[in-house]
Amino acid sequence: MPEHKVLLVTLNQSSDKWKARNCYVKNIVIKNYAIFARNKIVRKMMNKRITLLLLLFCFAGVASLYAQTLTIRIHNIKPVSGNLMVGVFNSGTGFPDVYYKGYKVQITDTIMVVTFTSLPKGKYAVSVYQDINKNGQLDKNVFGIPKEKYGFSNKANKPDYKESLFDFNNNLTVRITLK
Repeated sequence: MPEHKVLLVTLNQSSDKWKARNCYVKNIVIKNYAIFARNKIVRKMMNKRITLLLLLFCFAGVASLYAQTLTIRIHNIKPVSGNLMVGVFNSGTGFPDVYYKGYKVQITDTIMVVTFTSLPKGKYAVSVYQDINKNGQLDKNVFGIPKEKYGFSNKANKPDYKESLFDFNNNLTVRITLK
């Protein structure tokens, strides 16, 4: 039986890196763009890898169907300068500083929209502040009162996770007005 030069692509299990190399094989016949292995062991390995790839593609497709989008509309942004620091929280631990997901957005208008995609269903709270001087923190005066504008979901007046909490089951838009 003649040898065939093929490009062999393998996945290194320990490092999760793909490796491609040219090799010559005798036990594979290429027909109509499909590869058939004559050796039962090689065929079983190929079937397992193909099945695994198909399952991964199916799970990725199903997950994208159920991806939820949380849209945050922030109002009363004045002056139109600095950054918006937006955090989504799924736990009261660390609220309002240690977020589950967060964005830093350059301010370009008095009303801004920030979108979080692929959030699982659950209970969340949102915290926003306007970082005018772009130092990455909410500046406060000597008494601990914020000098920069801030806001929370559910129109909460203070950084209280339970007051800011809302149910997130489907795509949702939350409006926050900075104070």
